[in-house]
Amino acid sequence: MADVLASVRRLEDATSAADVLSTVQAQRSMVTRLADNARGDVRPDAVGLLSELEQYLGWLSIPLERWDDSKRHLDRASVLALEADDPERLAMALSFSAYRNLRRNDLRSAEALNAAAGRDDRVNIGLRTYTEFQRAELLARDGVKREAVKVLSDADRLVNRLPEDSDELPASSYWYVPSFFEGQRAFVLHALGDDKQAARVARDAIAAMPTSWRESEWAERRLKLTELDG
Repeated sequence: MADVLASVRRLEDATSAADVLSTVQAQRSMVTRLADNARGDVRPDAVGLLSELEQYLGWLSIPLERWDDSKRHLDRASVLALEADDPERLAMALSFSAYRNLRRNDLRSAEALNAAAGRDDRVNIGLRTYTEFQRAELLARDGVKREAVKVLSDADRLVNRLPEDSDELPASSYWYVPSFFEGQRAFVLHALGDDKQAARVARDAIAAMPTSWRESEWAERRLKLTELDG
C-alpha cells in the first residue's frame, strides 16, 4: 500500500489534487479498517500508514481550498503519528500544517508548528531542509529579516548535504531535491522583498525541475514568482 501511495503522489504531479483525491480517500478507508483491527507489532505500521494517508489528504485539500478539511486531516495525521511513534510522519504532518497556516497568513500558528516539525533530528535530511526553508520564509514574512537571512543560509548549507541520488530519500519525500529547494529559496527572497532575485531563482528552479513537475499544480506558485521582475 505504501508503494501504491508513492505512485499516486507522482500521478498528482502529472494531474491535479482533484484527480487523485478519490483514490486516496478509498485507500484511507481501507487502511482505517486495517488499523482498527491490527494488534501487536503490526499495529504501529498500520497506524503509521494511516497517518501518512491523512497527511496526504490534508495536503490535497490545500490547492482545493478546503481549509477545514485540510486542518482536520493534518490534525488526525499528527495524532496517529504520535500513536505509531513515527517521528518522520509526525514531522511531515506538522510541516504541512505549518504550510497550510502560512497560506492562510496565520503566522503565529505556522511558526509554532514549524518549530515542532523541526524538533526531532531523527527525520530525513530532505524534510529537515524543507523545515528550515519554511522557517526562513515565516521569519521573513513576519518582518524578522536579519534572522530570516541567517536561517536561509543554514537551509542552503543543508541542500549541500542532500544525497546525490533522490532514491536515497524516503518514497514519501522524493521531491526534496535541490531544484525543489531553489523554489523554496525564491519564496524566501520574495518575502524578504528581493523580487528581482526571487524571479531569477524561480526561473532557475523551474528549468532544473523534471518536466512533469513544471506543469504540476504545486508548481504554479513558483511560476508566478518568475514574473515578479517583468
